[in-house]
Amino acid sequence: MTGLDGANPLAFLAALGTLVVCDQLSRVPDPPAWLNGRVAMSWGRHRSPTVPVLHLPGPPPSPTDVDAYLASRLAKSVEDHPSAWVVEMLERGLGKDATRDFSDIKRHAVPPVHADRHRLDWVTALSCESAIDADRQLQKVRCDYLIGNLKSLLAGAGADHLRRTLFDTWDYADGRSNQSLHGEPSEDRRHAYQWHQPNGDPTRKRRGGMLGANRLALEAWPLFPSFPDGPDRVRTRGFRGNRAGSTFWLWPLWSSCLTPDAVASILSVPNLQSSAGDTDSVRCLGVTAVYRSQRILVGKTPNLTPADAIV
Repeated sequence: MTGLDGANPLAFLAALGTLVVCDQLSRVPDPPAWLNGRVAMSWGRHRSPTVPVLHLPGPPPSPTDVDAYLASRLAKSVEDHPSAWVVEMLERGLGKDATRDFSDIKRHAVPPVHADRHRLDWVTALSCESAIDADRQLQKVRCDYLIGNLKSLLAGAGADHLRRTLFDTWDYADGRSNQSLHGEPSEDRRHAYQWHQPNGDPTRKRRGGMLGANRLALEAWPLFPSFPDGPDRVRTRGFRGNRAGSTFWLWPLWSSCLTPDAVASILSVPNLQSSAGDTDSVRCLGVTAVYRSQRILVGKTPNLTPADAIV
């Protein structure tokens, strides 16, 4: 997938999201021949060590076939998406004095069945029962804008957006307004960096974003659950620190062919958090690089800094 660069946090998530989607579609009845079996992913090919490689069970299709098939099978609305349960709960909790609770999700999921697994993964990706009002560290969209952005991404991404994300050099030709997860470091919109005032920038609706990358990155969120970290905070998989000035996201690239479950495991390796001084412990797992980006606040909006390679 030559359009993606694992050193870019949004592109890394888009690669993982593509793997997750292809893995799910390989399990539907009568998948295409190129998805009829195990799907895995590695990083690096020839002189491009940060390019993700999707390993398919059948002869690889053309990029056009990939884009068209994924676009036709991706959910276009929240109601058709596995996140529907938790999004409904979050929407009910947006009003003044409204409270969020898991009772409706528990009612949906009891008794638990295998088909509910991905829906429940979305619950821990977007919320945490023990700290229900805490922001997930991977979430960089303000809570009051999150659901609107999510709905816009589901409805707006088409085959052309996916092609420009997966196989072309990114042109940032899509609008950013209400359809971005803020995973791209270039979305750091501080006043001193801009020609236009950021909150009134007329270009936000026309360019600066990659809609397809954000749509695919969204599908990677279940690989990043959050867990309680004190009475009112959570810790998200892959993150270190829990304060505005000391929160970092560290993610690995790897040479082995890993399925989504194996990717979840390697994202959780504790040594990644201290890998700057212990490279051997992660390299023996097949990790070829580790990147680190700081989660910062620009006004009230979280952003990610450009990544540093620490391994």
